[in-house]
Amino acid sequence: YATGNHFHITANLGKYYGLLKNSNGSWCYTYDKSLLPNEAFYVDTDYTILVNTAGYKFQNLPKEEEVYIGSPVARNEDVNQIEVVATQLNCRKAPGLNGEFIGFVNKGIYNYTDTRTVDGYTWYNIGIGWIAYHESWEILYPKKEEEIEQPVEPAKEPDTEQKEESDINSQETSKSEENGQKKGKITDMLKNIIKTVIEWIKKLFKR
Repeated sequence: YATGNHFHITANLGKYYGLLKNSNGSWCYTYDKSLLPNEAFYVDTDYTILVNTAGYKFQNLPKEEEVYIGSPVARNEDVNQIEVVATQLNCRKAPGLNGEFIGFVNKGIYNYTDTRTVDGYTWYNIGIGWIAYHESWEILYPKKEEEIEQPVEPAKEPDTEQKEESDINSQETSKSEENGQKKGKITDMLKNIIKTVIEWIKKLFKR
């Protein structure tokens, strides 16, 4: 006798025999066994209010107590950290969607020690278990990179062979310079002698 939008639902088991009319004259799919409403369905009291059960006794959906785990820590730039901002973020014993669920993670910052990529997510080990990363669920705080001071190499002393070679080159240069100076002096002396002879010859012809 419903006047609003509604569903007609049947639940059955076994072989299908086609459409047959029921005792009310309505066409129904027919199987080996037709289930009664309370045999096929449960009631979720968060969404459903039973106005008339027609004498059927329905089971309510069992309510599991929500378990929250984890103790957030203070922000520390020297370690890898991740901040949980989602309200109900699953924590699992092993990385992956098939890992055993152990509870929801309390909001806050946690240190992480390891990462794995499984089932399309990057998973972070926060000590109590593994959590999957998504930009709307967490905020990543990788540790600050330490500045490594590069050692300054001391000036290298020349090898003995190089030093000896350098000394030899210096000695050879000095000898060349000395020889050049001697040759220059001899040339100057010869020039003076020739000049003196020429002047003496000129005087001789004038007489």
